[in-house]
Amino acid sequence: MLRLLICIFVRQTTKGESMIPPAILPYFWLLSAAVMLVSVALVHRRARILVRRKQVSEAERRAFSRGAALVVLVFCLLLQAIVWLTGEGRPECLAAFPPNTAASWAGSVVTLGAWSALLWWVWRGTGAVQLARFGPAFMPGREPQTSYSPAQVRRAITAIVVLATLGGAIASQVAPPPSDCGRGGSAI
Repeated sequence: MLRLLICIFVRQTTKGESMIPPAILPYFWLLSAAVMLVSVALVHRRARILVRRKQVSEAERRAFSRGAALVVLVFCLLLQAIVWLTGEGRPECLAAFPPNTAASWAGSVVTLGAWSALLWWVWRGTGAVQLARFGPAFMPGREPQTSYSPAQVRRAITAIVVLATLGGAIASQVAPPPSDCGRGGSAI
């Protein structure tokens, strides 16, 4: 999904330049982490109603939010480290498919590792049960009424990962990354 979003929102201009201001590129994944952490904070806040309904305990709510924040930080910091180590600051170059530079290979490894860990957690670990319990907190609104089963969560997460993979591959073909990825074309 991340690859698809990058390809959609980080279009190339006719000059081959990224539409993201060059001053932001060296910090793109840090800024992404900040945005994702705001989402985690919103879910944490909405999960208060689940505590009031005794669907989860306060300790479970805190642990879930800490875990989500940790995953977001590790994922984004790994991608940020790739930016700093390779000098390739353009997100579309990290998301190139098929990978053809050190940065895109490293980005692919991190992304595939994250997806694999997510699928393992949902199918083999406790992820489906936890997400089913916390699912209503992900939906906006004052009184989340919907409930989810672990089987629904497994199907949804699997579909998201498959669609993200296909979407990223298609987007890389429709709107290919710049031809100078990995060759000093970075803005950093």
